[in-house]
Amino acid sequence: MNACRKGNKKGTTTIFLCMILSSLLLLIGIFGEAAAGIASRSYANSVFDLAGRSILSEYDRSLKSRYGIFGLLMEEDVIEARLSEYVEESFHTGYGKTRLLPLALVDVRVDLSEQVMTNPELLKQQIMDHMSYRAFFDVMHVLDALKFLDEGEEQKAISDEPEKPAIKKMRTLRNGKVIRELPSRLLQGLDGGFKSLLELPLPGEMHQIAYNELCLNLYIVKYFRHDLDKTQWNNTFFSNEVEYILCGRLSDEANHNLVYLSLLAYRTIVNAAHIYSDAQKWEAVTLAASLAGGGVATPAGQAAIAGVWAGAEAANDMKRLYDGRRVPLIKTADDWVLDLTNALDGNMNSGTESTEENEGLRYEDYLFLLLCFKDDESKLIRIMDLIQLNIKGDTNEDFSMSRCVSGFRFQSTVARKTGFPGVLSHRRGEFTGIHIY
Repeated sequence: MNACRKGNKKGTTTIFLCMILSSLLLLIGIFGEAAAGIASRSYANSVFDLAGRSILSEYDRSLKSRYGIFGLLMEEDVIEARLSEYVEESFHTGYGKTRLLPLALVDVRVDLSEQVMTNPELLKQQIMDHMSYRAFFDVMHVLDALKFLDEGEEQKAISDEPEKPAIKKMRTLRNGKVIRELPSRLLQGLDGGFKSLLELPLPGEMHQIAYNELCLNLYIVKYFRHDLDKTQWNNTFFSNEVEYILCGRLSDEANHNLVYLSLLAYRTIVNAAHIYSDAQKWEAVTLAASLAGGGVATPAGQAAIAGVWAGAEAANDMKRLYDGRRVPLIKTADDWVLDLTNALDGNMNSGTESTEENEGLRYEDYLFLLLCFKDDESKLIRIMDLIQLNIKGDTNEDFSMSRCVSGFRFQSTVARKTGFPGVLSHRRGEFTGIHIY
């Protein structure tokens, strides 16, 4: 009887110890499973990050080397296939290796709609990132930027070899298919156009131009040619690219004419302001108006004569600009070239040249100022046009900004085989992320 009781006690103790051990093993399994889940998610995130970086490394080389912009020419299905391939290869351990985290890719979905490069804001952000030296302009206004631009051009002129004479081609885009595929045509309605003369700030308001806008305009004059630029550029469709960004016509000649008229009108207004503020010139205007009005200087007569004089001086200014010379933004009496008699007679060759030939702004500087008075969205859309035209014609005829993306968003499902048999043998996790340049 006593032996039987002793056997029962031993059996009870064994069962009790087995229950404790089973609980401990279950607890260890739960903690181990939780740790495996955390490790699996961290590992999968790292794999997706590496796979995304690998895909982004396949950017268009010509776009980057020529314009400093990152762009990926891939469709959604191609990116999905690449992403799946890279992730599955990372999850696969290979023969003879232990799989501590048995993961399997179930599916992956990619969305490019938010990262298409025809979005002006995406292009602007890349340009701002590329123009890293923009920090120098934190405390600068537009005239300081022009001085910086002039210094860079002078250094470039010293270092460059003498250019060979060449004939500059004035082109017109007539290919209907190419025109229809331009971003400016795909985004019709977003182009804000050129600001009217009434919207142009006065010379004293130049400092109000935003710092980011200065960087964008510096990018334009750095990477795109203009009417007086060197003729050695042979890999662009338009010769007057900056003028195209300003005016948007599909003809070099039309853009040249519109910019000429805009600058002529601007110089006329600034010159007229000088005439009204200069006592000697206004006295000459009043005398001429009196002679023309039978001894009475009417306000209308004064305005007409001042306008003719200012316009004649502006025409002379334009001739100097297109000769590669400088014209002061705000003239003084010493900078003035034509007297009133020559202006009224239409004699443009009898003026007195300015004593300070090195003072003032060049044609490129005036283009820079005009760019400051044009809305950013229009400039960015026309930058897209030029990039597409030039790369399509020079390196890749299939290039299109509407097919170019600055990144992609993905959503994926990953399955992990657990250590628990039955219903909990497989667990799934959702992964989302975005990869951008």
